[in-house]
Amino acid sequence: MEAFRDFEKEGGMPSISGMAEIISQLESPYITVAQDRCVLVRNRNADCLRCASVCTSGCISFDGEELHIEPDKCIGCGTCATICPTCCLEAHHPNDAEFLNSCRAVAARLDGQVVIGCGKLLDAAQGRYDEGSVVRVECLGRVEESLLTTLAASGASEVLLVHGACGSCEHVNGRAMLEE
Repeated sequence: MEAFRDFEKEGGMPSISGMAEIISQLESPYITVAQDRCVLVRNRNADCLRCASVCTSGCISFDGEELHIEPDKCIGCGTCATICPTCCLEAHHPNDAEFLNSCRAVAARLDGQVVIGCGKLLDAAQGRYDEGSVVRVECLGRVEESLLTTLAASGASEVLLVHGACGSCEHVNGRAMLEE
């Protein structure tokens, strides 16, 4: 928010690059929020916040008016987008189409087997596995039933989910989301 502080000090109009920097610091590069689809934004009597309850980094909040993502905390796991019943959150790391296409590519390479791996585990195992044979996600909480159904309909014979010690991981909510 340095660009905003400079703007306040100078008391003038920010430059276009300064405005772009301010906007980029307010938005997560990993998640887009469609406020008009959020059940809490549309109906303040609703009881949802599923996204915040499974958020693996604690970056989601609701201020009574809008859903907010703290971009400096967001790790881009997409678990919040997976659980959202109204699809108001859209993951970009990878987006749904990229994720599905990566899974299909691995299935084609491995005769129908899809291997999806947790980012922390894959980071720890770097150089000890064939990166072209594993689809990386930050957290396995990104995997959901429509992906699995689409993969099965596309000819995938097996989906292997590779993870580390989820119980001791700071992103343990993602594991709970996966099991749900």
